[in-house]
Amino acid sequence: MDRNGTHAILINGDENRHLNNINIFKQFLLNELTFDPMKVHSLDGRLGSDYLYNMLSLIFEEINAQEVDPKVVMVYQGHGDETGIRPNKSLLSYNELRELIPPNITFMYINDTCNSGNAASLFEGLRPLYKKGMVLTSASREEDSYGGLLLRTLMEHYRHSLVFRRTEIGIDEELKDVDYVIVINFIKPPEGKGLFDPEDITVGYTSSGRRIVDPRKSPYGFVGATRTRALKYDVKGEIQHPQRAGKTLDYLLFKNH
Repeated sequence: MDRNGTHAILINGDENRHLNNINIFKQFLLNELTFDPMKVHSLDGRLGSDYLYNMLSLIFEEINAQEVDPKVVMVYQGHGDETGIRPNKSLLSYNELRELIPPNITFMYINDTCNSGNAASLFEGLRPLYKKGMVLTSASREEDSYGGLLLRTLMEHYRHSLVFRRTEIGIDEELKDVDYVIVINFIKPPEGKGLFDPEDITVGYTSSGRRIVDPRKSPYGFVGATRTRALKYDVKGEIQHPQRAGKTLDYLLFKNH
């Protein structure tokens, strides 16, 4: 299907899970939405904010030169705070990001990171946003974000050409297909070492073995794992509140666009 010159810019944070979530979304763009592979730009945030700033400048310049009516979907999945994204702990602020986007480009920015709601507020103050842009965040400005949950939820909506207007999402809804769980008993970190919470982590699996809920990782290893039948109370849901601002541009990612 012709995407009418729509480009995608995909940015991963510094952990393997960030890269994995972005790669899943990339395959969704290429295989299900039939994006032109030459118009899907992958940027590795592990190389730092200066690298991202310079590469984004070049990519937007190239898109402007190539397209008569340029459209861009920019996606970030990784760490961040209320001031901007922190792909490898270095900061690329939301002010810098919005200034990088040329005013003539129609853009959709999906920001899947902690405290991401502040991006919606900052971009909302940018006049072209009402004419040319949309910002969609995974959480409010005060919330942590369960990595990748927004992207998974968006893919389900856009497969059915549905505008995403939900104001609350959580991992509980992903557990309906869980058939069994594995409880991992982590070794407690030495006193005073790190901030890891040494509670047991429950990992949900389907009968086919597909993992639903990823565990947090402890640098101190774990002492064992126990398989049990899945019960509703086995996994506590993580709730977050997506924010959006600007135009309604979800159609750029509709399967039947």
